[in-house]
Amino acid sequence: MNTAAASHAPLREMWLISAGHMLTHWYPATFYLLLPLIGRELGLSYTEIGFVMTAMYGVGALTSMPGGMLVDMVGKKGKLMALSLFWVGMPYALISVTHSYWMVIACVCLVGIGNNLWHPAAIATLATRYPARKEPAGYKVYADGDAKIESDQKLTSAVMTEGGMGALQLTYRFNAGWKFVRVVPETDELKQIAGQPKAFGLWVYGDGQANLPRIRFRDAQGQTFQSGSDAIKWTGWRYITFPMTGENAGYWGGPADGVVRYPIQWDTLFLLDGAGRETKGLLWLAGPTLIY
Repeated sequence: MNTAAASHAPLREMWLISAGHMLTHWYPATFYLLLPLIGRELGLSYTEIGFVMTAMYGVGALTSMPGGMLVDMVGKKGKLMALSLFWVGMPYALISVTHSYWMVIACVCLVGIGNNLWHPAAIATLATRYPARKEPAGYKVYADGDAKIESDQKLTSAVMTEGGMGALQLTYRFNAGWKFVRVVPETDELKQIAGQPKAFGLWVYGDGQANLPRIRFRDAQGQTFQSGSDAIKWTGWRYITFPMTGENAGYWGGPADGVVRYPIQWDTLFLLDGAGRETKGLLWLAGPTLIY
């Protein structure tokens, strides 16, 4: 998985896109000031001068939808934004040397098309890199462990990968001591686990803080199992798995014998343990999968 979490997107990209956006509006805005001079040089009537701007915005309106479709099909939004700025700027350079009214019309039509390449590409890039986050439906995050140990935790959701995959963002801070957080499904439907899965897989965008990822599930006789995976020492995306057969898992409650009795259901979809340390960070969780 070669995408990056939106929370790690540098602000430089936002400033570059904002500067490019400013240029796409600055060119036409300054053109209003130059139109009387152009009209006088070419001997144009007021109607002909007005038609210059009508042509620009008329072509822009006609190419708005095709421009958005082209951006979606091509996908290389950075290159399209660069092409758009060139496409908008170059016609103005041609206008400065032409003495033909119809060449001016052709150039402003190109400007109208170029503007409609910029906006779909820029909006799609911003939406991917800086997604809106909201409370995820059906899941809550709870602090657990020693109630005297202070912690902050927040769970939000967003579409934050280039492929459009939904993800959960877990932000946390633990003081030193026995403290962990649990992401818990809130509805009976989300708690259900079909069949007898051998493992649970999950994409995790790590923060390199070496905290311990775990899951919990409960069997038909009320016995709870806790299974773990590798400490999160990496940064970026990694696919991790958790055994769900009861082997090498902690267990308590019910018969307390370590034997899984089906059907089972979720107790905790994801648990993050600070291992007694003071720690803080941010994780992204995506693509939960039961493995049979």
